Amino acid sequence: MGDKDSNISGLFHRASNVTASNSTFTEVHGNYNQNIHNYTTGPPAEAVELYPYENLGPFFTGRDSYLETLKGYFCADSIMSLTRKSFLLYGKEGIGKTQVCLKFLDNAKDNFSMVFWIDASTEDSILSSLQDIAGAYHLQTGQASLAHYVLSWISGLQSNWFMVFDHAEMGDKMLGKYLPSGTRGNILITSRRKALERITGFHSLAIEAMQEEDGIDLLLSCGNLGPGFRDIARRIALKLRYAPYLIDQAGAYIHTYQCNPEKYLELYEGKGELGELKELWVELINGRRENLGEDHLDTVEMMHNLASCLNKLDEWKESEDWGLKAVKGREKHLGKNNLLTLESMLILAYSYAWQKQWEKAEELENQVVKGRIALLGEDHPETLQVMHDLLVSLIELKKWAEAGVWGQKAVKGRKQHFGVQNLLTLESMLKLAHAFGWQGKWEKAEELEIQVVEGRISLLGEDHPDTLQAMHDLLVSSVELKKWAEAEVWGMKAVKGRKQHFGVQNLLTLESMLKLAHAYGWQKKWKKAEELDIQVVEGRISLLGEDHPETLQVMHDLLVSSVELKKWAEAEVWGLKAIEGRKQHFGVQNLLTLESMLKLAHAYGWQGKWKKAELLEAQVVEGRISLLGEDHPDTLQAMHDLLVSSIELKNLAEAEVWGLKAVKGRKQHFGMQNLLTLESMLRLAYAYGWQKKWGKAEELEIQVVEGRTALLGEGHPETIQAMESLEIALRSQGKWQEAETWKLNLKAVQGKMKKV
Repeated sequence: MGDKDSNISGLFHRASNVTASNSTFTEVHGNYNQNIHNYTTGPPAEAVELYPYENLGPFFTGRDSYLETLKGYFCADSIMSLTRKSFLLYGKEGIGKTQVCLKFLDNAKDNFSMVFWIDASTEDSILSSLQDIAGAYHLQTGQASLAHYVLSWISGLQSNWFMVFDHAEMGDKMLGKYLPSGTRGNILITSRRKALERITGFHSLAIEAMQEEDGIDLLLSCGNLGPGFRDIARRIALKLRYAPYLIDQAGAYIHTYQCNPEKYLELYEGKGELGELKELWVELINGRRENLGEDHLDTVEMMHNLASCLNKLDEWKESEDWGLKAVKGREKHLGKNNLLTLESMLILAYSYAWQKQWEKAEELENQVVKGRIALLGEDHPETLQVMHDLLVSLIELKKWAEAGVWGQKAVKGRKQHFGVQNLLTLESMLKLAHAFGWQGKWEKAEELEIQVVEGRISLLGEDHPDTLQAMHDLLVSSVELKKWAEAEVWGMKAVKGRKQHFGVQNLLTLESMLKLAHAYGWQKKWKKAEELDIQVVEGRISLLGEDHPETLQVMHDLLVSSVELKKWAEAEVWGLKAIEGRKQHFGVQNLLTLESMLKLAHAYGWQGKWKKAELLEAQVVEGRISLLGEDHPDTLQAMHDLLVSSIELKNLAEAEVWGLKAVKGRKQHFGMQNLLTLESMLRLAYAYGWQKKWGKAEELEIQVVEGRTALLGEGHPETIQAMESLEIALRSQGKWQEAETWKLNLKAVQGKMKKV
């Protein structure tokens, strides 16, 4: 059967520019050389280019009634050669009009002296066909008058010539310009346009789909199948709408790849292996391009199928390319507000989403959701699906308000349509919970996540990956809401389940372990936190490398745990790694880098390495002022830390500068009655004390004692600490009586505390 491509699509290739002479049928096309026999009525012909006559495939079957009609019209002996006869074959693209024409000529060519084949799909293709005729017959003329000259020459022929205008899609007036004048000859037009029968005097015939038995016979012949396959051939032919070229392609594929017909039907219905499906769609696209053209709706349908298949194969860029073609083609034929067009737009949106091109995905999803609402209504499952998809894109784009709108619509609609105990409903609920979480609406997120966990446990079981994901999300919300008991419960379930399902060396497992470590950290269970942090850092180094941002994050967390556990050597190791990695990845002027630098400074401070601490803190203050401003709470914290280090290093002038800034900023941000503000005030008082500015120290310490008494109680260790500092300030100024009063007060408080 020749090479693979010709087997698949050769039977119904578009025929173009064919000429016949002296009972020899030939085609003038462009890339093939053959001889044309001499005609008695025209100049001698020599070697010309033509497309081989195998355009009429060997498996042509049925269509006898059409052939008989054409024979009766063009070949009736009583009227042969006496008058111009014109006829139109019309019908859908790919229905077999050209093949009927070719088969008729194959049977009746002896009745005609010459056959001229014109590709009438466009005006340019007509001119090109006339140019080929001129070349074949040595008609010497200027380009400007070529069409007129060739048509005049044909009109003057006294023989019984036959002229085909194939694929004529223009209007009757435009096509009429290229019909030879006169009363002789025969003209056969093939077109999708019934209106062209005005040119033929309403002599026309509609070409319909093949009869069922003819379609079955064609498939059996093309596929080289025996009669035992007749039942499955019937199902395939029905699926292919009895379109000859589709049946031909199916048979050629079955024969070429030795594909079982049952398997072919599965593939065509999209039920086969993805790799096989991809191969099939590519073959069908190539065949339909050959027969129908790039823009034909049936070609576009295969492009859509291929784009969808490629998405499932994770071949996103190639899917995007075919998806764009499918959208463009369906828009052209069907319009934007058509369900098939919208389906292709959604497939294209998926390819963009998988490539993280969220703006493009959102743009398409907005169009699809509006279109489906208009065509199907808000509550239709397909409308709800694209609402869910739009919710996902909006979350990625951090468009929280819009995400909330579409998320609530998707959840409400799916609840009404499917009920709460449905996986699609639960999926939308979880995505909406994510949107709430990103906005800090943790109570709303938690409420949804609890329902999702319960629903997925019921439908999928505790150990299903989707259930474990919901447990992990509930762990995150519980941590944010400081519900430590719940966080610990869900964290341990998520970690245990993911370990069993994925193993420890898995990013999802490690993510849950890290979040559980955070829950332990907030509860001051630093040993448990450290144990998990170590496993996570080792796992991420193995899976992602030392310099990956997520690895650096857990190094920072391990630094924090080590500081809290007073493991200074470990803290320094992990702190230096976190800082070096974050500097390389983000630069120094980055909040994450600065966060690690400040935490390492704390570790140095606890070890009395105040110079190292001060060096880091100075950089953090400078960086946070630049990135956040002087009054941001994180900047004020770094100023406070720098105040502490400056005091320890006896850099008292610097201590006073940073102390004043920290106190002023915290007063403005938190107010006087705040523990952070009071802490900075006490540290500034120490700086004044070291400089013998006891009056200023006293003033601050009185405020701190009063504030801590109000907030913590007079017996709290931090309140007592402030009282002791105030007593020292008073004695240092010679205020013995006031100092003695505070000393007695302090003893009384301490006495009460001992009794308690």
